[in-house]
Amino acid sequence: MNFLTSMPGIIESFDPVTQTASIQPTIKRVFITREGITETLTPSNLPLLINVPIKFPRGGRFSLTFPVTKGDECLIRFHSLSDATAIEAYV
Repeated sequence: MNFLTSMPGIIESFDPVTQTASIQPTIKRVFITREGITETLTPSNLPLLINVPIKFPRGGRFSLTFPVTKGDECLIRFHSLSDATAIEAYV
């Protein structure tokens, strides 16, 4: 089964030449430790995502771009196929 998913993130760095960013997902993983009948929940950051391609709206020969800076919120999208494979599959 193929499916898409997404999560919010915060831009840690952005390279305007390569149009890639390092992004910290804002959703945390929770670890549960048990000692006897006591459970302790410990939130932990997910790993920093590096070299993430940044996509701006585009159509035809035009695209919209805007400044991207450290601390900006973003939406991280995960695909079951690469962009190139997806385009080939649906064309």
